[in-house]
Amino acid sequence: MWIRKVIVVAASFILATVISACGSPGATHSGGAVKPVPTGSSVVDVPAQATTKTAKMGVDSVELRSGVFVSTGVPRHYAAGTLTFGVNPGDAAATFTLSVVNKTNDVINLDLLSVDAAFGPNGVHGSQIDGEGVDGYMNGVVPVGKTATYTLGYAAPKANVTSMTVIVRSSTIPTSPNEMTSNALAVFEGTVS
Repeated sequence: MWIRKVIVVAASFILATVISACGSPGATHSGGAVKPVPTGSSVVDVPAQATTKTAKMGVDSVELRSGVFVSTGVPRHYAAGTLTFGVNPGDAAATFTLSVVNKTNDVINLDLLSVDAAFGPNGVHGSQIDGEGVDGYMNGVVPVGKTATYTLGYAAPKANVTSMTVIVRSSTIPTSPNEMTSNALAVFEGTVS
């Protein structure tokens, strides 16, 4: 299934980046944007147990880890301007809001979350965009009991920007078996309007 393929690419890229940049699997990335996988790149398969359900964009909220809830808004077409980065000729773009709710007893570092997107029925990888009305990436923290909302955008070849799959993953590596729920990654799908 193409969703599983996209999930493995995102997870593998994050883990490889953490290990190579920081030297140990327990290290974390802090600050700066991660270079996206090229638009239209191929992906590999993911084990069936990686996710339990696909959530609907604009409707569902998913508990990413204990007390950390994520949800997305409905994906919308985005008109790229002259100062938009990440949109190539022949590409179209879509944006969506991503909200992170902190119901834990600790501050959440948003650098420890990663977001990826794919478009169309074949899961064509989207490249992250930055421009007017779009947050290039999530940063900062979410205090206890608060919500942070960002507008994120991705681009892909125009013909593919009809439906969108968004993958949100906690890039922390658990230190105990109970640290993460079975939904350590959340997968959302929606039609681009």
